[in-house]
Amino acid sequence: MLRSRHRALVQQILNLNQPLTESDHQISLRWKVLIYDQRGLSILSTLFKVSKLLEVGITFYGSITQKREPIPDVSAVYFLEPTPDNLRLIAQDCATPLYDQMYINFLYPISSQDLENFASQVNQFSNGQCIHSIIDQYIEFSSLDPGLFTLFGNSSSRQVSPNIYINDR
Repeated sequence: MLRSRHRALVQQILNLNQPLTESDHQISLRWKVLIYDQRGLSILSTLFKVSKLLEVGITFYGSITQKREPIPDVSAVYFLEPTPDNLRLIAQDCATPLYDQMYINFLYPISSQDLENFASQVNQFSNGQCIHSIIDQYIEFSSLDPGLFTLFGNSSSRQVSPNIYINDR
């Protein structure tokens, strides 16, 4: 049950934070790119195969650290941690601009100070009009199977290895 809810939430994130139902699948489908970091990839890889990403309109996906070419008129979904390096790279993406609109989804809440620093960086590089939304998703866990999940914890309380919880039901 947790895994199916987790998958549905991430699928909604990939659909620009809009619910995606089977009846309006073709109508609501928009082509977009997916940008992630290592933690985002860890979560995505336990929930989706590449073919499923295509079903929700993801035509290109890549790491935030990769060099990427501009893709005008296409929205980008960012699925990553709010680390200083990631925030700097997002601000640089906005300066180029690489994409039409950026839907930024952080895996856990960004601190007020980091958000202020990010806003300053974006303002330094651009006017910020390419950023459509910034959302704290509270999903820094991985659903390995219906009765097994792992909690990562945010960067301020990082542990050497993740906690693993098993539901015996």
